[in-house]
Amino acid sequence: MWYNGGMEISTWINLSLAVVALIGVGLALFIGIRSIRENRSVQIIRYKIELLEKVSNWLANVQACSTEDYIPEYLLSAKQYSLSSKTVISLNLHKRGNAFAKVLEEGRNMLGIASFFSKDLSEAVKSLEEVLQNTYEVYIKYRVIIDDTSSENDLTKVLTELDKERMNTVKSIHESTAQLMYKIFSTRISLFGTISFGSDPFKDI
Repeated sequence: MWYNGGMEISTWINLSLAVVALIGVGLALFIGIRSIRENRSVQIIRYKIELLEKVSNWLANVQACSTEDYIPEYLLSAKQYSLSSKTVISLNLHKRGNAFAKVLEEGRNMLGIASFFSKDLSEAVKSLEEVLQNTYEVYIKYRVIIDDTSSENDLTKVLTELDKERMNTVKSIHESTAQLMYKIFSTRISLFGTISFGSDPFKDI
């Protein structure tokens, strides 16, 4: 009788050990799978941060581009323009137009990147792109007008009109860059929240 009871106890011990071992294996698998998922999520988040940094760098290029003037300082300080100034101003307008064409081309790539994050960020990039397009067209338009100007009085009038349009475009650029800067900041906060709380890094896509 004792022998049978010992066999039953031994069987229960072995069964218990097997169950404990099975639970241990299950926990190890769970922890392993969770660790793999967390590592993958961190890698995705790091990749998204790198992409977001590209948008930030583009925004910095736009801001730097918008602060440059199309009239050389020595002409601007004189506040009087002659027909000999026309060539210099025309060349500078061409230079400014090319600068905006460059950041505009970069912006098309940024729009694709922004679409990877959220609709809000994408719309902010698109809005800034439209402003840059308008600014580029202003420089190109006035370069043609200035090239066709044949008197100093007409040149002064044209530059006065250009200054008005340029100030409007600069104001629009500042408003759009401020909006995009806020969206980039919000996106960064969202990514940090993803890291802290382990939420889905693809939730905004």
